[in-house]
Amino acid sequence: MSEALHSWLSSYLIDIGEEYGGSLVSVPQHTKRKKVQLVEYLTHGGGDDRIWIKVSDKQYRMPVCLTKLALEEFGR
Repeated sequence: MSEALHSWLSSYLIDIGEEYGGSLVSVPQHTKRKKVQLVEYLTHGGGDDRIWIKVSDKQYRMPVCLTKLALEEFGR
């Protein structure tokens, strides 16, 4: 899987910060999906509807929060 990845996280987050002031909810959804690799589970369970994971684009790693709603949308 890691051979299919290219580094995009850093430039993507910088562009969001410059254009949207860092407000991720204001960013429109991409029609073309970007790939990351799940490299670590950080937390899960405990009655919380969120799962924290760590993802990588081959060069950079960052924590990501997956909500129950996001997982349901992904499964459709």
